[in-house]
Amino acid sequence: MSKAVVIGKLDLGPRAILGVVVRPPVQTILIDRPESQTLAFLDNGAVHELQYKGGIALGPQVKRLHRSGWDPVYDPASKSVYYNTAHNAVAKLDSWMNSEWDVLAAPHRLLYKFAFSFADDEDEDGKEEFTGLRSLSPDGDGGVWGLSSDGRIRRLQVGAGSKASDKLATLEGARAPAGSWRCLAYDLPSGTLWAATDTAVCRVRTEGSGGGGRRSRVELVAGDREDRGDVDGSGTAARFKDIAALLPVPGGRLLIADGSDLRCMDAGGAVSTLLRGCLPHLWKLVLLPDGDLMVVTGRRKFLLISYLDRPAATKQPSKQPSKQLSKRPSKQPTQPSQNPAVPSSPLLSLLLEGAGGSGGSCAPVLTASGAEGVTIRVTVRVGEREFSVPRSVLVAGSEYFAARLLVRAKGKGSAKTHVGEVTLPDADPAAFAHLLSYMYRASQGLSRASALLRAVPPALLRPTAALAGRLQLDGAVAVLTERLAAAATPASVLSDLAWADANGFPALAEQLRRGFPMAAELEQRAAAATPATVLSDLVWAHDQGFPGLAERLRAYAVAHRGDLEPSALRRLVEACPAQAAELLAALAKA
Repeated sequence: MSKAVVIGKLDLGPRAILGVVVRPPVQTILIDRPESQTLAFLDNGAVHELQYKGGIALGPQVKRLHRSGWDPVYDPASKSVYYNTAHNAVAKLDSWMNSEWDVLAAPHRLLYKFAFSFADDEDEDGKEEFTGLRSLSPDGDGGVWGLSSDGRIRRLQVGAGSKASDKLATLEGARAPAGSWRCLAYDLPSGTLWAATDTAVCRVRTEGSGGGGRRSRVELVAGDREDRGDVDGSGTAARFKDIAALLPVPGGRLLIADGSDLRCMDAGGAVSTLLRGCLPHLWKLVLLPDGDLMVVTGRRKFLLISYLDRPAATKQPSKQPSKQLSKRPSKQPTQPSQNPAVPSSPLLSLLLEGAGGSGGSCAPVLTASGAEGVTIRVTVRVGEREFSVPRSVLVAGSEYFAARLLVRAKGKGSAKTHVGEVTLPDADPAAFAHLLSYMYRASQGLSRASALLRAVPPALLRPTAALAGRLQLDGAVAVLTERLAAAATPASVLSDLAWADANGFPALAEQLRRGFPMAAELEQRAAAATPATVLSDLVWAHDQGFPGLAERLRAYAVAHRGDLEPSALRRLVEACPAQAAELLAALAKA
């Protein structure tokens, strides 16, 4: 049976699901919960255990809240669950909420109903009314990050001993680059706060000042501030259409719900599509203890994305989450095992190649049914970077890769061996990232693949065009050389021409020779000629193939023949006999 992904569904009829949260094992003197517990919050205030072994179903009710709660998250520092309630409140369920304990009947602890903080917009009392938080994300250091209704990023201090006035803080200088923030996700192992708009994924610095320093608090990592699309690629070459949720997973990767697609950004910022058309109206992503992916849709239904060829489950030793996790990105990352939401997973091994490692790329495109199985991937080493790319994308987009990746095996007739790695040690990784985005789109038959190359920065045009020529990407070469020709100026055209000749772009060289910048440069050279330089200029004009300029320089030399140095004439005869002969003929006629 082929490896594949399957999707199960749970429909509760009139009941709606408002959130799912995983509580890891806890074993203390007072609490003995040796296994993880997955809780589902319903719209009637009921909290049920979720059962998904051999299917997905609601288990027994373990809690009845006074009012319904949604968007629950687990904080490893306090071993508590925080969630939103009505009336702009954030509430808390501590570690005593266990189905084996009588205290389950006790009311949950309301953490905030209306909280106040000193902020930009003040009411008549000089304090701002707390209007609720969404997209909650604990940092493991006594705080819960969230988005306020006005789009600001805030941190709720939930540790003991904090004063009422400083429990809620606004992260200054962290406004969205365009539009408003849609979702947050805090990666506990790396101490990184991720934030996303509809079309961009950003890293947000949580330390230091956000006001006007050299280092911006918000760093655009992938996508674009305004441009929408459906394009895999590296960093800002990628495009998103409608980001709704983020979920950090092992290896510094980030799962991204984009419209109805599941996508992944690796530790280097490269974006790949994992599943297409499987996440309708997505609202929340949750990684379950056995590695399955739980999706809560906007219609408050469950989807369970799981691994088809599931091996027998093995019980993992329980580990208590550390309280020493830092919210500061500059500190050393803690071990991934301290994050309760990063279990070892056959599903992640299938979707995320090398899950639990570091620096790898995301994995193959699969259909929602998973019938296509696993896409064969190739490691392309470019300079010091590695790119993991579906072989089909490379073979379809580049004759160079097609020749390198499909090698006939010796002595086996027509049989072929598949090369798993290609090295481009002298190429520019940033240039390859742009070309990879182009190949992804072109291999999928999508329109406007060439339009992606319009985003290549001017400083990268030459290395990207040179690499495109080497990889035999004719369409990319045409677009990039057209941009190089259009960008030429009288000051740069000679350098551009020399580069085009050296890298084997005769069409670009001819276009540069015939263009206005070259005409302006030649006019300037002719006007700047002097008796001391005219003969060396004549040699240059001959070597570069500019007969018009050579003719003007000969005329200048004849007109100023009395000022020419004999030594310069001897050098002309040695360097360029043809021009020397024409000049002597012109001098004889003068």
